[in-house]
Amino acid sequence: MTNRKKVGGLLLILAAPLLILLFLENFGRQHYAIPTNPAEAEGLSAEVPVGALGQTFRLPEPLADASAKSVSEGDFAGKILIVYYLPMAQSDTAEFVLEKLTRVQNVFEQDSSVRLLTIVPTPQLDSLSILARRYRGQPEAWSFLANTTQADISTQLLPKGTNAATLLLVDQGRQVKGYYDGMQEKEIDRLVAEARILLYDLK
Repeated sequence: MTNRKKVGGLLLILAAPLLILLFLENFGRQHYAIPTNPAEAEGLSAEVPVGALGQTFRLPEPLADASAKSVSEGDFAGKILIVYYLPMAQSDTAEFVLEKLTRVQNVFEQDSSVRLLTIVPTPQLDSLSILARRYRGQPEAWSFLANTTQADISTQLLPKGTNAATLLLVDQGRQVKGYYDGMQEKEIDRLVAEARILLYDLK
């Protein structure tokens, strides 16, 4: 009887780590979701009209890069996008937001699943290279694109309640997941955190 107890105790000791691993495998996973209902969102996203979050994102056309190569949505298929529509007039606001985006680039520059897009309303393609150099944009992480035929497209593509400092977060399925005020440090932090959630879910 004593031997049976010893054998039973030994089996229990050996089985305990396996049971713990099985428990963690099945119940230890964390899942996150970014709310697409403004009533459930935080920051600037909560202030935009109902329907703005969760809408399908479309890149304006035509777009070109600094080498005059045509760029389309297909070039960013399956990517998480952080988008900034640069206003027509260069301003202190635009410069501040672009500086903040250098920080965001540094966070994600090692992950090819996240791309920054800055869309500039200008026919002068040389200005794209100038902006990239000025704000240390890395081609594989941050694309500066020119909309060569329209003036200030930002007011047409951003919902009411946003401003010239607004950043968009778009998931790999082309749904808009959030709007962020690029002038606010806490909004940049929220953008980075929610982009990481999308990245986590993607992997």
